[in-house]
Amino acid sequence: MKTYFTERLKLRHFRPDDAKAAFEYMGNHENTKYTRSGIQSYENCVNFISGLSEEDYVFAVEYEGKVIGTTELSLCEDNQATLGWIIHRDFWGRGFCTEIGRLLLKIAFEEAGLRRVIAHCDTENAASWHVMEKIGMRREGCFIGGRCAYAYAPYRYGDEYSYGILKKEYKKLNTI
Repeated sequence: MKTYFTERLKLRHFRPDDAKAAFEYMGNHENTKYTRSGIQSYENCVNFISGLSEEDYVFAVEYEGKVIGTTELSLCEDNQATLGWIIHRDFWGRGFCTEIGRLLLKIAFEEAGLRRVIAHCDTENAASWHVMEKIGMRREGCFIGGRCAYAYAPYRYGDEYSYGILKKEYKKLNTI
């Protein structure tokens, strides 16, 4: 079971006793409004954690000993992965997602040997796409009506940005 560190954060595998902390952000409208799944019940948080394996790149994000979020590097076909994160709203605006994103790219390209990483977000979620750009990802497209809208949107389908970065682009950014 591997643990990773950024300057201020610890990324580790979830433990069963993390469900209460996970529910604090996964069960909250502000934290989940741009997610496809929306607000989660406590039971869903327990089931999510119990369904994870040590091989998954799904991590509890700890700050000063408290679980404040979840991050994931989801392996997919053709030597690629999708990255994502959710952080408790009380910890927004501190640069934590940028730290997480940079670490996930490092894991993807330097440890897992992937060739490409992608990410998606609702076009209204400017904070998320700003992070993607800050960590070196480029916007590859905008899918109009391409995803189920976030839970409290007044419409059924939302627009989605797609971002990506190739290993060679990552290497270029990290050798300067």
